Amino acid sequence: MSTSYIHNVGKLQDWKSQKWSDRAIPSRIPGMGIDPGAYSRKEIGRRLEALREGMGLSQVEMVELCRSDSLEFTPQEWNNWESGRQRPSAKKAILIADATGAGLDYIFRAIESDLPARDGLATRVKAYLAGKLEKLPRKRRKPENRRRA
Repeated sequence: MSTSYIHNVGKLQDWKSQKWSDRAIPSRIPGMGIDPGAYSRKEIGRRLEALREGMGLSQVEMVELCRSDSLEFTPQEWNNWESGRQRPSAKKAILIADATGAGLDYIFRAIESDLPARDGLATRVKAYLAGKLEKLPRKRRKPENRRRA
């Protein structure tokens, strides 16, 4: 049985003896040029938010756009994804990709070449991520008057 080692803070450590949370993550995935932080729930949520804002949609409108006959999700789920509390399943990510034109590589791996170039969406998404595009103003609901006559 072979033991694998990784280099962490100047010394070799036994990979199997470390807790999952303590394992060192390389600064770049070898051969891929992708930052491992791009896979985090927070970063995936940030990209989903940028995609939605780039399209000019609210969370409810985005959920309506991604709805299908066989599988749907709620605005609460979308909010959980954007805030980084959860990550969308593969099936739900495919719905998002089909509805928006963005590929799964953009959603899960931050590969910007997988963004659609149509209607300047890729440009708006990149501007939003860079902080150059502000959030859209939200429509406020007027409180209903519940007085009875």
